[in-house]
Amino acid sequence: MINLPRVSFLLLVLLLLASGDARTQVMTSSDNYALIFPRSGDGFASNILRIDPDTVIVYTKDYKYIAKKDIGKIILHPKHESGRAFTIGSVVGMYVMNYWLGTANKQSGSFLWNDIYGSKYGSTNSSGTLPGVAIALAGIAVGGGVGYLFDLGHEANEETIFIFGGSPEMQKDEWQKIEQRFNHKMTHGKFHLGVSGGVLFPPASNAYYNQLSAAGYDMSSFSTSFSRGFFEFGNSTDPSTTNLAPYQSMQVPTDFNWLRSIALSYSVTENIEVGLSYALLGQPSFVYSKDITTIDQNDSFPTQSFATAFVGQRVNGKGYYATAGYEIFFGKDQNIEASVTAGVGVASMTFDLNGQYDFFSSSTGFNSVQQDNVSFSKTYFSGMLSAGVSYYLYDSFSLGLKVNYFHIGKYSARAMPFVFLDPQDINFSSADVGFTVGIHF
Repeated sequence: MINLPRVSFLLLVLLLLASGDARTQVMTSSDNYALIFPRSGDGFASNILRIDPDTVIVYTKDYKYIAKKDIGKIILHPKHESGRAFTIGSVVGMYVMNYWLGTANKQSGSFLWNDIYGSKYGSTNSSGTLPGVAIALAGIAVGGGVGYLFDLGHEANEETIFIFGGSPEMQKDEWQKIEQRFNHKMTHGKFHLGVSGGVLFPPASNAYYNQLSAAGYDMSSFSTSFSRGFFEFGNSTDPSTTNLAPYQSMQVPTDFNWLRSIALSYSVTENIEVGLSYALLGQPSFVYSKDITTIDQNDSFPTQSFATAFVGQRVNGKGYYATAGYEIFFGKDQNIEASVTAGVGVASMTFDLNGQYDFFSSSTGFNSVQQDNVSFSKTYFSGMLSAGVSYYLYDSFSLGLKVNYFHIGKYSARAMPFVFLDPQDINFSSADVGFTVGIHF
């Protein structure tokens, strides 16, 4: 059985490839249909084949070479933006649908849900990847459908008018614009809004997961329904009386954080950006239990005692960074971007470790509950570093791959021997590898 938390990300990549292939198909010379108006005489329709320094090569019924100085106006009908709203709507729709339906509730971040995608934190859903694919396709259908209607209302082949009048400098600037449009060189916007998500490498969650697994806890599912002790006494069955109340009905996560960071930046120069970044630094939360049964054979009548140990762990955090980045563009159409970004700021982190031990003796009827908590909250000076490669489907929209690392600090949590936990150094720093979606304006 294949269970990939990255199934929706793979569909994003497929959309990227399909859109890129579609653009390659329409970016032929025959698509650059234009109406050309000489400075004297009647205008005529043609396909622009090439723009040279002093001439324009066009095709009507045959090839023609027209001097730039003899052209007064060109109305261009570029087709490379065809289907733009449909493509953007499909990607955004899939992202929002997964955020809405595919993430686990009561987690320390937007982690995809184990019951759909499967993960180490719980048993894998027997339905495999089908629900995840269904959610992604539903998002594509809704978002793409809205985009398609938008495309119908705004004709994709919208004409662009270039007038070659005024001073020589103004004419030169106009020719540069049409050459850029004709050659489809990307005009990268000044402002950039990016959203990223990815597979998280969570050191704190991993450390406690490994401890509990080694101690014999049941790691196949969460223990998300609690009472205080085995029997009712007072408000013992009220979850609010146990320190495990925050884990009540918590859903099992994966390590894939669907919303890792949001960044806004401004291009100071062609290759340098400055901006702000907001990061969600939480790590997967979990609660596991271990049942312990003891039979005492030394008495005339064997007695039996029962105990259950519970451990819950949560890491929450938010980071705020001022960033500076360097990027270069390459490819025939300057539509591939490689970038490196660094930032400094603060990270506000909270950590909770909750232990509970329920005991009951069948011979005496005695029952007891032992509880302990470790809670910690601190704001750290923090730094971040990211690198990525993005593909611009359009001037205003890009998809890419991204690696993030957030350096924070550490905390030493004491032991909880009654639930079989040793002291643990907790590392709040974390890295992720995933996708980024960019809007540029």
